[in-house]
Amino acid sequence: MATLLRQSLGSAKSALRRALAVAMSALVWFLLCGAAGMALVVAGVAVLFGTGWALIAAGAFLIFTAALIGRGMKHGSA
Repeated sequence: MATLLRQSLGSAKSALRRALAVAMSALVWFLLCGAAGMALVVAGVAVLFGTGWALIAAGAFLIFTAALIGRGMKHGSA
Protein backbone atom coordinates (compact mmCIF):
# COMPACT_ATOMS: atom_id res chain seq x y z
CA MET A 1 0.00 0.00 0.00
CA ALA A 2 2.78 2.43 0.91
CA THR A 3 4.62 1.62 -2.32
CA LEU A 4 1.51 2.39 -4.36
CA LEU A 5 1.13 5.71 -2.54
CA ARG A 6 4.77 6.60 -3.23
CA GLN A 7 4.39 5.76 -6.90
CA SER A 8 1.26 7.88 -7.27
CA LEU A 9 2.91 10.81 -5.47
CA GLY A 10 5.99 10.42 -7.64
CA SER A 11 3.96 10.48 -10.84
CA ALA A 12 2.01 13.52 -9.61
CA LYS A 13 5.27 15.35 -8.89
CA SER A 14 6.68 14.52 -12.32
CA ALA A 15 3.46 15.68 -14.00
CA LEU A 16 3.66 18.96 -12.08
CA ARG A 17 7.31 19.39 -13.10
CA ARG A 18 6.42 18.83 -16.76
CA ALA A 19 3.56 21.33 -16.56
CA LEU A 20 5.83 23.94 -14.97
CA ALA A 21 8.50 23.32 -17.59
CA VAL A 22 6.00 23.91 -20.39
CA ALA A 23 4.67 27.05 -18.69
CA MET A 24 8.17 28.44 -18.19
CA SER A 25 9.00 27.63 -21.79
CA ALA A 26 5.98 29.67 -22.95
CA LEU A 27 6.97 32.52 -20.65
CA VAL A 28 10.52 32.51 -21.97
CA TRP A 29 9.29 32.54 -25.59
CA PHE A 30 6.85 35.34 -24.75
CA LEU A 31 9.60 37.49 -23.25
CA LEU A 32 12.10 36.73 -26.02
CA CYS A 33 9.64 37.47 -28.82
CA GLY A 34 8.54 40.71 -27.19
CA ALA A 35 12.07 41.92 -26.53
CA ALA A 36 13.33 40.93 -29.98
CA GLY A 37 10.31 42.58 -31.60
CA MET A 38 10.91 45.84 -29.79
CA ALA A 39 14.61 45.73 -30.66
CA LEU A 40 13.85 45.18 -34.35
CA VAL A 41 11.32 48.02 -34.43
CA VAL A 42 13.79 50.40 -32.78
CA ALA A 43 16.57 49.32 -35.16
CA GLY A 44 14.25 49.70 -38.14
CA VAL A 45 13.22 53.20 -37.12
CA ALA A 46 16.87 54.11 -36.66
CA VAL A 47 17.74 52.92 -40.17
CA LEU A 48 14.43 53.80 -41.91
CA PHE A 49 15.59 53.12 -45.46
CA GLY A 50 16.06 49.88 -47.36
CA THR A 51 16.32 47.20 -44.70
CA GLY A 52 14.78 49.44 -42.06
CA TRP A 53 11.29 48.76 -43.32
CA ALA A 54 11.96 45.03 -43.24
CA LEU A 55 13.19 45.33 -39.65
CA ILE A 56 10.04 47.21 -38.67
CA ALA A 57 7.88 44.54 -40.32
CA ALA A 58 9.79 41.74 -38.61
CA GLY A 59 9.53 43.53 -35.27
CA ALA A 60 5.78 43.97 -35.69
CA PHE A 61 5.47 40.28 -36.51
CA LEU A 62 7.42 39.28 -33.37
CA ILE A 63 5.33 41.59 -31.19
CA PHE A 64 2.18 40.05 -32.70
CA THR A 65 3.62 36.58 -32.01
CA ALA A 66 4.34 37.56 -28.40
CA ALA A 67 0.74 38.75 -28.05
CA LEU A 68 -0.55 35.40 -29.31
CA ILE A 69 1.71 33.52 -26.90
CA GLY A 70 0.51 35.74 -24.05
CA ARG A 71 -3.11 35.10 -25.01
CA GLY A 72 -2.39 31.37 -25.07
CA MET A 73 -0.83 31.50 -21.61
CA LYS A 74 -3.84 33.38 -20.26
CA HIS A 75 -6.29 30.96 -21.91
CA GLY A 76 -4.38 27.91 -20.68
CA SER A 77 -4.48 29.00 -17.05
CA ALA A 78 -8.27 29.50 -16.96
